[in-house]
Amino acid sequence: MAYGEVESTGIKEPNCDCPVGLFDFRDYPDLIATLSQVLNTPADIIHERLFHEALEPGWNVAEAVRKFQATPHVYDKKMEAVYSQSDAFVYACAAVHLTSYCQEVDRRVTDAVGKRFPNRGNLRILAFGDGIGTDALRFAAMGHDVTYFEFEGFSSVLAAHRFCRLNLESRTRILHSPEDIPLEEFDVVICREVLEHVVNPPSLIASLRGYLRDSGIAIITESFDRVEPSLPTHLAENRKYAGETERIFVKIGFRLLCSYPDKRPMVFQKTLDSDHLRFRSLRRDRSEVIHDSIRRVGRQLLRLVRF
Repeated sequence: MAYGEVESTGIKEPNCDCPVGLFDFRDYPDLIATLSQVLNTPADIIHERLFHEALEPGWNVAEAVRKFQATPHVYDKKMEAVYSQSDAFVYACAAVHLTSYCQEVDRRVTDAVGKRFPNRGNLRILAFGDGIGTDALRFAAMGHDVTYFEFEGFSSVLAAHRFCRLNLESRTRILHSPEDIPLEEFDVVICREVLEHVVNPPSLIASLRGYLRDSGIAIITESFDRVEPSLPTHLAENRKYAGETERIFVKIGFRLLCSYPDKRPMVFQKTLDSDHLRFRSLRRDRSEVIHDSIRRVGRQLLRLVRF
């Protein structure tokens, strides 16, 4: 592949044998029992809340936003309390990790790492904003040294419990403060469905670049365009970044390596600031540009219909 060209994954899905989803749980009763223990909540309540989440994705987080009287799609002290004091994201993450689509994205993320480092074992990987720890756990189980970053709360407690269940404490480092994340240490940074929640996404993207070693890769998914009633923690002010993620990453100091179907995920490589050839990686096929435009218009129409 010539420099400046974007690797295309086409329509063929990656086929790699790797742990996906909630692979560390034996079955659904094991998941219920573990959540009951970690959250100190009766098993029937756990089952009921997961059931609600399966029927209506986002139900638990929306309920928490109402409980804390936070304004949907706005980050303030009340919304901060939703993150720090609510267990809603545990249910949201657990339910989505049970879906086949999320598990397919898990495979794609693993595929992206394997393609970029085909002969490297023991990579240093940062799972940034990893919720209940699924990405960190998967790569630790595969033999890599993983740093899990998430703010303290119910999700991080469950993640730590999962690491212990598989005796992976020696492979996982748990951090709760961004200031504690070492700079220029990681071969890979994984950041899935985080950017749409933060107040200044470009600033976070610059931080992700700072965590990477030279030529390290960032594996990214985002949902800037999904500012919907069922997703009240997605910030309205970030909708302006919809469709701009690749451009922002490249401007900040990455080149686009490849983009999987639905851009889940996008894979970027850290470059030097002086490497202006990275902008060539933004060239895309005209049909892809048209497809993205149609999809954005369709989602806007759906939002109008719902309201």
